[in-house]
Amino acid sequence: MTLLPWWTGPSSLSFSTKRPTKNPRARGIWWCAFGCFRYFTTLWDRYHLPIYPIAIFSFPGQKLQPQSYSMEFHDLTVLEFRYRTLQLNRLNWSDYLDKPNPVASALMARMKIRKRDRPLVKLQCLRLLATLRLDKEKSGLISHFVSSYLRLDFQEMRVYEENLETISVQERQVVMQYTNEWIEQGIERGIEQGIERGIERGRREGSERSSRRGLKCLLDLKFARAAAPLIARLPDLGLEVLERLQDAIESGADLQQLEQLVP
Repeated sequence: MTLLPWWTGPSSLSFSTKRPTKNPRARGIWWCAFGCFRYFTTLWDRYHLPIYPIAIFSFPGQKLQPQSYSMEFHDLTVLEFRYRTLQLNRLNWSDYLDKPNPVASALMARMKIRKRDRPLVKLQCLRLLATLRLDKEKSGLISHFVSSYLRLDFQEMRVYEENLETISVQERQVVMQYTNEWIEQGIERGIEQGIERGIERGRREGSERSSRRGLKCLLDLKFARAAAPLIARLPDLGLEVLERLQDAIESGADLQQLEQLVP
């Protein structure tokens, strides 16, 4: 059983029950240790089962975090509660790349990552998630966690796209179900410009890119090399044509019928 105290303060390794009142950093340390003890006692009181307490820290700092909580008087130590700590940013993400575990696929996004590796790590998180064959609710929760904690900027997304093209068509199709950041970033770029035209243009650019990517995978998967001429024309097509093509593929159209939809 795991305890997850939501705390992002600094650290020390010894505590007492006297709560600090002036130093914010010391207050954060005290509340972290006290929170772990409180969660432990709540679960113990409810279930009366053995509990192995682990605190998972996902904040950026790398200082060692508290591992005990004690209650002491001048002549007696009443309580000394200990727990394990797991600091994600002290772990190397590549060490968990081959572990078929849904928790690993999510927490890799918060481990120690070089800036240049961020696009690759995001893709590997989603590739690992794709191999786990979880139900839609669980996979959606994990992919949302990865997208929230490993958000890529525009240039990083371009690198991500290039890496995405290097994996197999079948795997790419599954991974793409979890990625919608091109659309979101298109909207956000328009909002930052502060004009309605920018918002609409950003949304449209993101939608067109997402549609082209999805169509390319579908055409590769369904028609293989025969679809190469049509795929080559996708970058020149507008959103309306792309949407018509996607609807036609889902309706079972053959390659000749699809080519007739392209002006």
